[in-house]
Amino acid sequence: MKTLPLALLLLTLGLAALPDRSAAAPPAAPAGAVPRGHCAPAIVTPVPGEPGAYRIQTAHGTTIARRPAPVQPTLAPVAEFRVFPFSFDADGDTLGTVHDTIVVAPGTVVRWVRAGPGFHTVTNGADSGDPNAAAEYNFIFDDVTTSAERVFTAPGRHDFFCFIHEPVMEGSIIVTSVTAGVGPRGPITRATFTRPPAPNPAHGDLGFAIALPHASAVSLTVHDLTGRLVARIQDGPLNAGEHAFRWDGRGADGRTLQSGRYFIQLVAGSVREARAVSLVR
Repeated sequence: MKTLPLALLLLTLGLAALPDRSAAAPPAAPAGAVPRGHCAPAIVTPVPGEPGAYRIQTAHGTTIARRPAPVQPTLAPVAEFRVFPFSFDADGDTLGTVHDTIVVAPGTVVRWVRAGPGFHTVTNGADSGDPNAAAEYNFIFDDVTTSAERVFTAPGRHDFFCFIHEPVMEGSIIVTSVTAGVGPRGPITRATFTRPPAPNPAHGDLGFAIALPHASAVSLTVHDLTGRLVARIQDGPLNAGEHAFRWDGRGADGRTLQSGRYFIQLVAGSVREARAVSLVR
């Protein structure tokens, strides 16, 4: 019987790790972590001379992932993803959401915690074809390293994935534009205003922003002091994340509203919030 070359043998088995003689505590061999026909097979080998670094080769390409720094106690708000064998989970439904997304305020610590067996990475980027993949972080998860974290401050969408288990292990972090001391802190768990109407008082147009932790039907309306509806800004579904709006100070009939105090009301699911604004003509 012919003997297969080592590399071909490892690819045939699905996923294997060679012993890490450079690390004090090598990872457990993650054989069987990839189900047949589900994800690309991978070869994981230690990088010579770099303890804690591993070269990962899959059908998608090659990357070098490293062990993260130990997680430290923090007083900052923390949002958590659990790392399951074939999915990331932030909303508690494990496999119910294929691509979990969280919405957080700037300065939030995002923590990934291993919640099941297997050898994984947490790699920044949409997938291995992303030109910025692994440019910011590329963490290893195994029996030795079971948690990692990173502080997110830049507003916008931050995608991540598992290099070994793409395309089924993916997630996103959406950082709102709210500034320190204004709006919610940490993970956003309900629809809310993240930027209040400004300028306030307003002589003309004004802007504001809301954030949604999940896709939802949203109503944004303007009311006068008696509660009468005078304008409608938004009425329909929006995706999870932060959404900016502008109101030109006009009523539903297109006419400029007179000076006075008004309220912009947000309704999304069970949430009902309002922010006051003054128009000065």
